Amino acid sequence: MMDTLLQSRSFQALLKVTALLLLLTLAMAWVTEHPAVAGRWLGVLALGLAWAKCVLVADHFMELRHAPVLPRLVVLGWATLVCGGLVMSLFA
Repeated sequence: MMDTLLQSRSFQALLKVTALLLLLTLAMAWVTEHPAVAGRWLGVLALGLAWAKCVLVADHFMELRHAPVLPRLVVLGWATLVCGGLVMSLFA
């Protein structure tokens, strides 16, 4: 039973998404320590990575990629509006 689960496509896809989420988190941690990226651009980059992670979580862990269009648009639209609004507030 466990061998079948570990070899299933969906489990392998979730492992890949989890690894990508961890890499994005490590990349953001590295960028925050980099002296060349600071101020507003650090905020833009952080919000961009947060949006990308939100899309990955919504599509793969919340299974929205198989959902009807409206719930997917609501969740991803909300994330886009929040991140976009925060980016715009950095330059206001």
